[in-house]
Amino acid sequence: FFEKRTEALECLVEYNRNPYDPNASKITFEELYKEWSTRAFKDLSKNSIRVYNTAFKKCAPLHGLYFADLRPKHLQDIIDNIESPSACKPVKLVLGLLYKYAIKHEIVERDYSKSVDLPKVEKKQPPKPFTKEEIEQLWELKNNKYAEIILILLYSGLRVGELLAIENKNIYLEKRYMVGGFKTEAGTNRIIPIHEKIVPIIEKYISEEKTLFYSRAKTPILYETLRKKLVELFDALEMKHTAHDTRHTFVSQAERLGLNNLTLKRVIGHADASTTEHYTHKDKEDLITFIDNFNF
Repeated sequence: FFEKRTEALECLVEYNRNPYDPNASKITFEELYKEWSTRAFKDLSKNSIRVYNTAFKKCAPLHGLYFADLRPKHLQDIIDNIESPSACKPVKLVLGLLYKYAIKHEIVERDYSKSVDLPKVEKKQPPKPFTKEEIEQLWELKNNKYAEIILILLYSGLRVGELLAIENKNIYLEKRYMVGGFKTEAGTNRIIPIHEKIVPIIEKYISEEKTLFYSRAKTPILYETLRKKLVELFDALEMKHTAHDTRHTFVSQAERLGLNNLTLKRVIGHADASTTEHYTHKDKEDLITFIDNFNF
């Protein structure tokens, strides 16, 4: 509706010049996300889909609002209320993708995601390997799930997200290896040897569920939830570490024992590792024997 007839006629002329869907302005943030994701997810990896869906959940206060009514303050408030600075970047990415889609389909004319300010992320501390004493301290924490997760990371070289994503069907305890990993082409679905010391730990958590670790509510543990739990454990033990230090410790130990560079890159999934070679049965056995020499 318009207050004046001339305004209504001007709108009609503009519509005839450039037809658009009058109902487009009534699509909510959630409806737009579902419409966009239905198309976009066809070409994305499972990990990317998980990241985008997590970012979408962090935008919960916007879900019921009309997308065309959003303004920079709505978006900035979402970013400002996210506790972890590192989690803000994926949210801004998703907002940008939604605005790109909305502009293409003439739902909005401007991309307000570009005006969002991300929090400053503190410079990462250089990786710090765990000491033998610290690892022995972790072994002493019997039946502490989070200490056991750290031990699995220490003896496997896995990233935290990779451990959470490995499916039980891809864990071969008798043969002492598992298949999993992501992030890089070389890291996806790679062979990860299982050190003899962590066999009992993994065996304890294997179930009929899809993955190893679940919350009390019987839902898969989220990366952000686990990260917080590990930080709490490190603080309680007065250890100045991050979860990524486990991977650095694994690499340092492998290099000290003389594992050749290419094999090490294949095990930990570095991007520049060869993806054309495959492990033979003998390769796997030799690698498992080598990993068992780890004596933290």
